[in-house]
Amino acid sequence: MGRQADLPAGHWGLTLDDYPDGTVIPGLINLHTHLEYAHVRRGVGPLHDWILRLMGVTQDWTMADRIDSATTAIRQSLATGVTCIADTSPSGASLIAARRTGLRGIFYQEAFGLDDGEAAIQRLTARLDELSGACSPLQRLGVSPHAPYTVSLRLWRKLIDLAAQRQMPLSTHLAESPAEIAWFAGRPSDIPAFHAKLGLKPYQPPAGHPVHVLHDAGLLTPGLLAAHCVHTGPTERRLLVETDVIAVHCPLSNAGLACGTADVAAWDADGLRWGLGTDSPASSGNLDLWAECRQPSTGALGWDETRWLRHLTLDAARHLGMADAIGSLTPGKWADLVVLQPPLGSGAGPMALSEQAVACILIAGSDPLARLACTQDDQSP
Repeated sequence: MGRQADLPAGHWGLTLDDYPDGTVIPGLINLHTHLEYAHVRRGVGPLHDWILRLMGVTQDWTMADRIDSATTAIRQSLATGVTCIADTSPSGASLIAARRTGLRGIFYQEAFGLDDGEAAIQRLTARLDELSGACSPLQRLGVSPHAPYTVSLRLWRKLIDLAAQRQMPLSTHLAESPAEIAWFAGRPSDIPAFHAKLGLKPYQPPAGHPVHVLHDAGLLTPGLLAAHCVHTGPTERRLLVETDVIAVHCPLSNAGLACGTADVAAWDADGLRWGLGTDSPASSGNLDLWAECRQPSTGALGWDETRWLRHLTLDAARHLGMADAIGSLTPGKWADLVVLQPPLGSGAGPMALSEQAVACILIAGSDPLARLACTQDDQSP
């Protein structure tokens, strides 16, 4: 990387692509997605009714269906300048689609279970073994205890141990809905009915806020990506800061599923590490990170476009432990970058950024859109 005038004669035989008045920025990083649900029409809350509807719509999907849906989501993500994602999936379809298109990311495989978790661990171990062959240097596997209301404390501990054995990162959904908070407090909640509809045996965790329950059980681990964290007060935020958990704000999904509004200004003031995600297209309606920046909760921060750009690139790369490889236009890092036309700064604030045309997008120096056009229609890893 450097000035064109400093390139050696002949440019090593490389093609020169010229973008007059264009601006080169690092590729954006989406810290919470569910790519495989792009072909599900956007629904509305409450959250647990929506989950049941989502499961009903997708229960007969084949792996090919899921890969096709994830590929649609990847195309949509690339169109908004995203070059790296943190995705959560029960099937691994998003990982396979990402390998084919060259999308960078961490792909967390979900686990569920309200018992001792032996069967869940066996299923997850088999899936991780199978998917390990689908990874390239751009993709990494992770482990996701789905949420404190679908994963017992005993299973959660086993998932942490499994992730440590395989040197994999962890992600979860935490303090997302009023129903979750009420259930943990022993108050009326729709979660017992949700469990019953899933055929799960009655389960009641220790009483308290889910953040406190996980903390007291030693299950809040450094680097854990905790999506949503909508219902967290000063005490919960302090625990998340102390354990170095990273919160991920998904305002459009939170609003659509009637989960509430996270106080990200308080997150920031309290020193909580946090980033932005879009969640599922079936809950947020799109995969545009700039649209998330324009929501009331994020707009209240008063950040300018430069601060938002840093938040969606270098800060996000740090949250994933990848800042030495991506997140800034720095010699020695991978060429994950986007060319915008018209140039950055032609308007004011995040709204202007959202209107930029992505003239070119590269991941590790390669054009993922070209790879996407050549993707074969099969379902094998």
